[in-house]
Amino acid sequence: MLGNHWRRRWIHALLWTLGNRIDDALRLLEITHISPFMPAAYTADALSFIIRHYYNNPPPDDIRERLVRVACTLMDRPGTSPLQVTGSTFRKMMHYCNEEQVLKIFETIAVSGTPLHWNTRLHFTTYLACHGRFDQALDTLLDAVSEGADVTSKQFESCCATLLREAAGQLDGLRVSLRLVQNLSDIGVKLNVQLCNIVMLNAIEAGDLKTAFTIYHSLVDNNLVADEYTHAILLKGCKTVIEDSETLNTTIRQAIADVQVQNLYVVGTEIIHCLYLHHFQIDPENAFSTVIEAYMQLFDTSDLISLGILPQKHANKTMNRKRPTISVMGIMIGAHLRHITSSHSRNMSHIHDLYRRYRYLAERNVSPYVFLAAKDYVSNAFLLAFSSDISGLPYAAEVIRDMQTPFSHQRSQTKPTVRSWSIFLHAFAKHGKMELAEQVLKYMKERNQTPNEVTWNSLLGGYARMGKASEAVETFVRMRDSGFEADEVTKRHFGKIKLDGVARSAWNKSIRDVGEAQKDEQAASQQQQQQVDQQEQEEEEEEEEEGVMAQSADEEVSSEDTAELAEGVRAMSV
Repeated sequence: MLGNHWRRRWIHALLWTLGNRIDDALRLLEITHISPFMPAAYTADALSFIIRHYYNNPPPDDIRERLVRVACTLMDRPGTSPLQVTGSTFRKMMHYCNEEQVLKIFETIAVSGTPLHWNTRLHFTTYLACHGRFDQALDTLLDAVSEGADVTSKQFESCCATLLREAAGQLDGLRVSLRLVQNLSDIGVKLNVQLCNIVMLNAIEAGDLKTAFTIYHSLVDNNLVADEYTHAILLKGCKTVIEDSETLNTTIRQAIADVQVQNLYVVGTEIIHCLYLHHFQIDPENAFSTVIEAYMQLFDTSDLISLGILPQKHANKTMNRKRPTISVMGIMIGAHLRHITSSHSRNMSHIHDLYRRYRYLAERNVSPYVFLAAKDYVSNAFLLAFSSDISGLPYAAEVIRDMQTPFSHQRSQTKPTVRSWSIFLHAFAKHGKMELAEQVLKYMKERNQTPNEVTWNSLLGGYARMGKASEAVETFVRMRDSGFEADEVTKRHFGKIKLDGVARSAWNKSIRDVGEAQKDEQAASQQQQQQVDQQEQEEEEEEEEEGVMAQSADEEVSSEDTAELAEGVRAMSV
């Protein structure tokens, strides 16, 4: 094709295009890939150079598609030596290729017989596991073992950790996790604390606390030392049986005996959260004093003293305590507000003084208060507290107004969320201020906040409490027009009012349209509805905010800490 000096001319042309017009280098490699093929070493080096270039300069979609096509073409070299492409080159391609392209590359590697180091196969295993291809990931892991992978290496352990965590997302995930543990053990993987932690976390998320504790005891029996994540995971499991005092106390004692809980945020946060949930359920009257006592043993008290939640006499000057996490501060503020609103006095003035101190510190960019304002949890806790008494409604409006007023410094705060507006609407609906509740609904829509099931049920509940059957049915019609069907809370509201013939007919028709299959679909919305209505069925109306506060605190901390636990466990495996 290029005469007697074809190889030299091809090399010169390739070098020039690589240095001047790298897109043309791809085209040159593609059109000259005919038998007899160009030298494998030169081709592999050129391909690696091009891939490295696009790794540093992400290509547009058409170039990326061409790069994948050319790479797959160049690996197809029947009858001659295969390309020796480095694992680093393939890993760079995985960074900017989409899933379909990555799968095509590795399929071509398998078909063409292109050599691949076992460490690169582990990277591909992790990629597959994280993209929902669990079975294929497991096969690739076993291929890496066949290629001589070191099952005692950190790389292999990290890959196993990812596979174990992703196993939780499979059908019957816990059983898959346990079977995977057996398979890993069979190929020589030595289970350590980090891998056991992941299986325990999978068990707890599957609702099997017994298996989690069995793994823990097996871990101890085999002379493995439980770490902070072990105990944080067990404490997370205690929340599923939060009324079980013995299990909770035993778990906390085990944590204190095994690790320095005062120096470990993840364990201290879980202990405070568990005590909060447990004692406000078992002994609400004394719950706050119990939680605050535990807090003073684990964290520095200065932030709560600055807010006025604790008096100055509780300053732990002689103790080297860590400052609380944002989650712990949120729990303690919520616990204090819940304690006040559950008392007979419901001192709105005291709550407002506390709120003004909180805002004063946040507006002056003081940590941690300014970071608390970045999320809606603490503001919502104040909204709930103010909504417990009719005299607190003006203060609730103040909270909403403050959330919409930017700080004078560079830090930002969250604006009212759907949850915030729903609590605000509920405050008016609870106290019979239905015109104002409707106005809040209007404000939400004007601010592009879409009302959810909680919002509509709160509005409907307000009309139901007032015995306004027609308005309740009309609200339900609006609720259905917005895409929400009746759930158990809706039915409970309608059970409290007498419907005339027309209203009853409209309600019954709506209920008939709602199949039993939708109960499961509404489970998540029912859980959120408990934020504003959890206690309403069996308790007096003035106690309902207790359930709201408990549910709100549970959601706030568990969602963040689950992610932290998973990431922490995985990080410990790398």
